[in-house]
Amino acid sequence: MDNTIRVYGRSELARLYYGRPISDRGARAWFMKELSYVPGLLDQLRQLGMTDNGKIFSRAQVQAIFKELGPP
Repeated sequence: MDNTIRVYGRSELARLYYGRPISDRGARAWFMKELSYVPGLLDQLRQLGMTDNGKIFSRAQVQAIFKELGPP
């Protein structure tokens, strides 16, 4: 996997972390739940512009995720 900090679709990044075949919807639901377990991460992502209905993670959001979880 190329660990480049770039814009990712939410489903795309979620599937990379999940590591097994999963539907887009399932991947997004699982990933958002996983992100909620990291104290303060969802708040940080929201400060960086994440919305509940968004379809992408911006470069800044991806950087924050990689910092907390490590790259997929």
